[in-house]
Amino acid sequence: MKNKFKIEKARLEDSIAISKLECACYDSSWHDYANWFWNVASEFMWAEKATVAGKIVGGIVAFKTQQGNLYIDTIFVHPKFRRQGIARALVKRILNQPKKKIKKIQVAVEDHNLSSKKLFNSLGFKNRADLPDFYDEGKDYILLEK
Repeated sequence: MKNKFKIEKARLEDSIAISKLECACYDSSWHDYANWFWNVASEFMWAEKATVAGKIVGGIVAFKTQQGNLYIDTIFVHPKFRRQGIARALVKRILNQPKKKIKKIQVAVEDHNLSSKKLFNSLGFKNRADLPDFYDEGKDYILLEK
């Protein structure tokens, strides 16, 4: 069953709920870091959230790099709400933001994450580079670019 979702700007007061959800989606114990990150992201980066009936079920953050690219740092959707178009809507929201002097839009996805690769490829992203051991040793990523 598809749920009606809403995409909107993440606010500072969302940071704790969003960081807990992000850590749960990635099976991560980085809660303290994630909470700090979302505090910063909600104020100084492109940070969006997806809600269903007022509950946060997903999020995305992007920022401008020193090279002038827009980098999608994180995107996640609660497992119970996946395959409903939420991730696509979050990415489109970032793609439709006004971006002054942005050269390219980039995202790194785990090489084995076929769903993410399919999503970004369907939105016009192309493989740019292999990133072995990018975030963690033994985890290979692919840099996608639009």
